[in-house]
Amino acid sequence: MKNIKEIVAENLIALRKKKDWTQQEMAKKLNYSDNTVSRWERAEICPSLESLEAIANLYNVPLSFLIKENVIKQVENDVRTKKIKAFAWCTLAVSLVWLLAIIAFFVCKTYYNKIYWVLFVWSFPASFIILFAFAFCWKKRTLHFIMLTLFIWSVLASFYLQFLSKNIWVIFLTGVPLQVTWTIWCFLPVKHRKKKNEEK
Repeated sequence: MKNIKEIVAENLIALRKKKDWTQQEMAKKLNYSDNTVSRWERAEICPSLESLEAIANLYNVPLSFLIKENVIKQVENDVRTKKIKAFAWCTLAVSLVWLLAIIAFFVCKTYYNKIYWVLFVWSFPASFIILFAFAFCWKKRTLHFIMLTLFIWSVLASFYLQFLSKNIWVIFLTGVPLQVTWTIWCFLPVKHRKKKNEEK
């Protein structure tokens, strides 16, 4: 059977990783040194009752949660459930966009005898902006970058196809500065962005 220090250590690691925090970030939030947090997670020392209470408040869990075994499995199950729900909502939202496009297409074809194939073209940027919003909520930087990139270029492509007869290929040139700006912003170190915001 594991001792209390090992149980607390495992639970602290699980909770910290759930938040995607480093030991340094967690230490800063608790006003402790990262060395102390490291020693807690290596089960060298056990946090005091006051520290455990502060940790419980930080993660919004009951104090008893920190000293129970198998919390890692509970946390992993919670994360997995949240991911499944988020994926389901994302799929539902994108499916709704395409369903509306199909309905609008058939209404136009049936009642107005016009084929608006461009409705399906515009469904792409609509889908990408929804995916971008979900990626933003999931805090997935790479996915975040990809989705907005696809949104930018699909909007330009949709405009081009919407006005195909006018051959406005020059519209794609506007995508270059947008893409460069977005790339720089997305991959600018987070610390640098925070520092700039604090200066403002």
